[in-house]
Amino acid sequence: MPVRSLGAAGSAGSAAAPYSKELRLLLHVLHRATAGSPKSVCENIEGFGSHSLGQSRSWLKLAGGNKAPVLTCASQAAPPQTSVLEIGTYCGYSSLRLALAVPGAKIATADVDPAHVLIARNVLAFAGLEPPRVTVWTGHSTDLLPRLSAHFRPGSFGFVFMDQRGSLYHEDLDALERAKLLHQGAVLLADNVLKPGSPLLLWRLSADPKYQALQLSMEEFAMPVEDWMALAVIKDMASSPPEVPAPRLLRDLHEFSDEIRARALIPGRGIDFQEWKDLADEMKRGLHSLGITALAVEPSS
Repeated sequence: MPVRSLGAAGSAGSAAAPYSKELRLLLHVLHRATAGSPKSVCENIEGFGSHSLGQSRSWLKLAGGNKAPVLTCASQAAPPQTSVLEIGTYCGYSSLRLALAVPGAKIATADVDPAHVLIARNVLAFAGLEPPRVTVWTGHSTDLLPRLSAHFRPGSFGFVFMDQRGSLYHEDLDALERAKLLHQGAVLLADNVLKPGSPLLLWRLSADPKYQALQLSMEEFAMPVEDWMALAVIKDMASSPPEVPAPRLLRDLHEFSDEIRARALIPGRGIDFQEWKDLADEMKRGLHSLGITALAVEPSS
């Protein structure tokens, strides 16, 4: 199966049956969390990822731990009376966090993997979140984002969270701009832009005058490895990006990020925590040489 067609996390590095990790997570939530409580469901998902999986190759790809406050604060900085878009639902954790952070906003979230969509819908329904409050779409962002304009008015989205395949983030941003779905002053947050990496998005945000952007560095959830989140605000919708050719190193880093993803998805092999650290360090050295750096975020208590 081509890497492009895979979901946000799949069964990366696991020799077990497909989706066994995600199904165990669902059972954990149903047995231990409080029905109708998004907060309880979030806490139990984090607990499963931190403790039940342990120090293994079987990592749960969540914007939890030190990333959760960044997600909350960024979404609360979005223009009022706008909707939220998440690209990469996985098991529904970030959708729950967003629902808690912006109680009045409608959330549209999408994942390419039908199994992830089914699990996320069950997790969200158990927490008491169903359409139209939170709607889970099925489809690849390349196909789905252009179709959203048939369901949402121009400028609908004041906050966008990207949490799928980072080497496609720049294409997703282009699609949202072409569809005119972003609100003036919209806030964009992208996860895992250091590991496995999203060099083309980081270059785009740094070179495009319509965005005010920075990178935030913190420890990955349930993994003692550095990662970055990219945070950007639309300053001027009318600005056009300069025609700056991408350096060869940028293309090399883009290919490197896809190689990392492909390795992480090899059944029974995957990438252990030390390898993730080494790969993140290599990506960071390359980004630094291009003038792309990050500000450290204090660990959450």
